[in-house]
Amino acid sequence: MDYQQDLLKVVSLLNQNHYERNQKATGISKLTVLSGLVNDLMVPVLYCFPLDLMHLIFINLGELLIPLWQGTLKCNVTDNLSSWDWATLTGDTWQVHGKVVADAIPFFPSSFHRLLCNPVEKISSGYKATEYFHYLFGLGLGFF
Repeated sequence: MDYQQDLLKVVSLLNQNHYERNQKATGISKLTVLSGLVNDLMVPVLYCFPLDLMHLIFINLGELLIPLWQGTLKCNVTDNLSSWDWATLTGDTWQVHGKVVADAIPFFPSSFHRLLCNPVEKISSGYKATEYFHYLFGLGLGFF
């Protein structure tokens, strides 16, 4: 789809219903600050923003793998959770795993953007993308 055409649909509204319908259809709610720049002198709006792979991949991957390993991932009623032999981060094992992760925190270089928190205590209350990255691909290689 052409962003400029979709933007025109949204900003040339006839009434509130027309605006809401076009907003839903296009995913655009208003002009951006970049919309005021000369189109011929800039990279088009959709192409000037980099893709946010860090949040897209690491948070989604972490929020998939941890419940899978804990045996808490929502699944089909025909799926038998007791047959999940990969669901090993349960009970005391999850508690010990969290302590091992927390004990490793002092050994991370100070240049890391954000140090890990104990996943037992913090993973369900907003683990950051960088924490998931270090947890899954840094410590995870040795701890899982």
